[in-house]
Amino acid sequence: MGGKLFAPPLGNFMKKIIILIFLNLNIIFPQNNELNEAILYYPLHIGDYWQYSLTKSHLAGSNYEHLGYASIEIVGDTVLENEKRYFQKKFENMNNYYILDHLKSKYLRIDSTSGIVYGKSTTDNEYAVDSLLANIDDFTQSFRLVDLTTKNILGNDRLTKHYIPYWISSYDYYGWEISQGLGLTYTYYGDATQMEKYEYRLLYAKINGNEYGELVSVELEKTISNNFILNQNYPNPFNPNTTISFTLGKGQNVKLKIYNTLGEIIETLIDNYKNPGFYEVEFNGIKYSSGIYYYVVQNEDVTLIRKMLLLK
Repeated sequence: MGGKLFAPPLGNFMKKIIILIFLNLNIIFPQNNELNEAILYYPLHIGDYWQYSLTKSHLAGSNYEHLGYASIEIVGDTVLENEKRYFQKKFENMNNYYILDHLKSKYLRIDSTSGIVYGKSTTDNEYAVDSLLANIDDFTQSFRLVDLTTKNILGNDRLTKHYIPYWISSYDYYGWEISQGLGLTYTYYGDATQMEKYEYRLLYAKINGNEYGELVSVELEKTISNNFILNQNYPNPFNPNTTISFTLGKGQNVKLKIYNTLGEIIETLIDNYKNPGFYEVEFNGIKYSSGIYYYVVQNEDVTLIRKMLLLK
């Protein structure tokens, strides 16, 4: 006579072991998912490249002086004397103006277990730059995460973290922002004694072969009079608001106009003298129909044109 197969009842000890394993798996898997999301703030591929516009302004005013361009490039990876593998970065024009040293780490690596981002120079011991698992008001070394918000950067909405030092100083202040999929997108330094502020804004990024924004090459820079640069509006497509931004290398009379596809001017957003600097202007298309429009910036020597798409 056949009988049914059966398993002997588990003892209390084995039950506890299984429950502990289950609980640990529930802890590990969400953390791994969190790390996978957070690691997007630090893209590290050989060939990745970032270009920034560098400006200087007075702390109490809005007049900007365009100082030029700076860049970061991942040029290779290597194992250093501590037997850890790092990605090697190359900097252009980021040493001449105020910028936090840890943002200029020549070597960078991410510990996939702890989520700590480490920086290192050639001879110094490595140091913590950031923690991928940091929450608002958490500290990494002497820096604090103060904000996590969505920002439109180079035409795309991205989660962006904002860091500041934990100390409060009446003489100077720093800050920087990193965005998912792009890395470092903005950093600044303010000097209260000199009443000066330096800012690096991301203009272009090439991440794992994908390009965002517009690269300002040496050739392009020569053809644009006094570094007169018009950026792509964002968001694009838009409904009904979008932001148009441009950079002036010197003070000049500027016109910013919106045209339809018939070549008719539908709005004039700027028609006056502007000091050197970075400008953002909002265009509201609520009273216009869906379609392609053109925005045109002019000075005495140059006319720059880009198109945008209104979708309702």
